[in-house]
Amino acid sequence: MEFAAENYIKREYTNIIKGLAIIIMFAHHFLTFPEWIIQDVNFSASDTFADFFNLPLKICVSLFAFLTGYFYYFRKKKTVKYSVKKATDIYLYYLIVLGIFIVFAYCLNCYQITAKGVITELLIINRNNMTFGWYALFYIIAVLVLPFYSKRAEKNPILTFCLGVVIPNVIALALNKVNNHIGNDIVNSAIESLSHITWFSCVASGYLFAQKGLFQKMDIICSKRRGVRVLVYLALMILPFLARKQNDNLDIVYAPLFIFGLVGILRMIKHIKILYPISFLGKYSLLMWLLHSIFFNVSKQYTQPVLYYFNNPVLVLLTGLVLCLAAAVILTYPVKGIIYLKDKLFKLSNKT
Repeated sequence: MEFAAENYIKREYTNIIKGLAIIIMFAHHFLTFPEWIIQDVNFSASDTFADFFNLPLKICVSLFAFLTGYFYYFRKKKTVKYSVKKATDIYLYYLIVLGIFIVFAYCLNCYQITAKGVITELLIINRNNMTFGWYALFYIIAVLVLPFYSKRAEKNPILTFCLGVVIPNVIALALNKVNNHIGNDIVNSAIESLSHITWFSCVASGYLFAQKGLFQKMDIICSKRRGVRVLVYLALMILPFLARKQNDNLDIVYAPLFIFGLVGILRMIKHIKILYPISFLGKYSLLMWLLHSIFFNVSKQYTQPVLYYFNNPVLVLLTGLVLCLAAAVILTYPVKGIIYLKDKLFKLSNKT
């Protein structure tokens, strides 16, 4: 993707942000949901830690959504064809990981393969194997909507931003209300997956920040004194966490504040390569997002004892990161090969 000169987030910072976001996500799922941990696992997670950090750590999702909208603005050709390429890309990522999970679960007698089960999982409305696969569906919907959204945003960005925030949340609210009165498991699962469209408000926020150069404007009014700037940037990274504990409905504000503070800190680091390990995680964050479903899906009785083998939160987090990163690195090359063949077959490309 080619970035315009006005892009406040340098290319080298992008994967660092994603890497930090995936670390936060893993901490969120591994450490703040004690009810997800099976009884056979001897992990003495702190309930106090889980209770306090559950909502704050969920900011990870809004960071990814915000970056999607932000970087889309700098796309020179915002075509439907390009969106189809990106949507089919992530769907292939989803399909390949799903296939591996199904085979793994079937071999362990954790999953009974049925036409109904497979079809609903292919449609991303059944998450027995891909617990966090909802993101694939959300991204597909978001990226297909963006070409039309961007056209409206060019004409009236403020109104369009309001629509981008209000409509997704109204739709999600309506879906959740309907879901409470339906007793069909498949329909309930489908509605729950679609209700994640609420995260599109963060995509809209990202698009507006890029369009209006809001990061640059924030940077101008920030103090020029280095010491003060450092304190401001650190505060902007910490405050969203604390605020999210009290109100988790303002991610359209929390995400850009966190990113602005983080980028500000990164710009002050002379030897940015010292953060390469985090950047490396960011490079594989999409696959890692999908792959860590293995610890909470139908195979969890076999995988969680491995994840929580070390009865220590830090070691649990490192274990999950290392295992998912290794799997992501191995899978990346065949997945990219399949995507290349898909693009060639349907005449799609990054230049679309």
